[in-house]
Amino acid sequence: MDKSEKTFGFTIGPGSDEGSGPQELAYLNLVKLAAGTVINGRYRLEQLIGQGGFGIVFAALDLTLNSRLAVKFLNPRLAKNEKKFLRVKREINLSRQISDTRIIKIFSLEMWQGIHFLVMELAAGQSLKFHLKEKGQFSWPQFKNTFLQILEAVEVLHRHGIVHRDLKPANILIADEQKIKILDFGLAKAVDDIDKTSTVGEVVGSPYYMSPEQIRGETVDCRSDVYQLGLILYRALSGRHPFEHTSTMEVIFNQLNQRPEPIAAAGINLPRFLRFGLEKALEKSKARRFRDAGAMAHFFQRERLTRLSRLLHSLGRRPVKWALAGTALAALLALGYFTTFGSRAVHSLRNDGGVLEARNRFGVRLWLKDFS
Repeated sequence: MDKSEKTFGFTIGPGSDEGSGPQELAYLNLVKLAAGTVINGRYRLEQLIGQGGFGIVFAALDLTLNSRLAVKFLNPRLAKNEKKFLRVKREINLSRQISDTRIIKIFSLEMWQGIHFLVMELAAGQSLKFHLKEKGQFSWPQFKNTFLQILEAVEVLHRHGIVHRDLKPANILIADEQKIKILDFGLAKAVDDIDKTSTVGEVVGSPYYMSPEQIRGETVDCRSDVYQLGLILYRALSGRHPFEHTSTMEVIFNQLNQRPEPIAAAGINLPRFLRFGLEKALEKSKARRFRDAGAMAHFFQRERLTRLSRLLHSLGRRPVKWALAGTALAALLALGYFTTFGSRAVHSLRNDGGVLEARNRFGVRLWLKDFS
């Protein structure tokens, strides 16, 4: 199984490289727990279903409610990292705000023998990442139902004012009867949340599925999720990520500057509305994308492109020529560009052992991110 694959709806994460402290050793020994072990007098462990550096997951039975669920023990290093542990708590709070079968449920955060664990919904299935790896690519008729379910699930988040920020195939579970579930709210954030779990300029997310504004460390909204949804659709229909087979640095650069190659270039014929929708979702400027997953879902459900949509989109792409009245105005506009857009734009990237640093044209650091 892929080291970051999902089974029963949980991110397992990369392999563990913990130290040898008492809590770390106790955590590593959890995998040796025998089936039938009861923790906190309530949860009977039935089967180990995943393990890694981020968590160890068991299928379990709630003896009080007589219901099956999952128990995910958290790596002690996570609890020691205040910022990361705050994200875990926020994930629980956001999960409790939403009652929807397409959103994985987290019931509680508890502790057993000094180790924190989550009590979660148990959802059997495989991730979209697994299905894409197995099948390679899908036609629109094959993928339509799954994608519309994904859009509708994310629409629920957006209606609650929540941005997921880490939508990718590994975080989408295809459960029984082809029903989807959205996983991993560790980076999710309320649009108006002032409780900072990431500092200004810190980059959070997965490089292959980060929006340009995420990479720049800017405030994100629902349109960042729209960009990630566009990348998921591109991957499913083309059989590849638009910036596949490139280094992390190249992926970051391309996400900021390069338009994805049209899928038609690979000989895949798509309906015009589908090409338009993909192009709109993957706009570098968030102002030109669908406003949220609801608007995106409405467009793809309709499966047609109106003349007005085509006209407005094409007008937005055409360079507008302005007659500047004198050099003073031209100089003022140029100064405005270089002191605003120019100062925020990524001018150079430096990779130092997996730590990526971006600077603007004046040499000022914009953000620093460890992708190692």
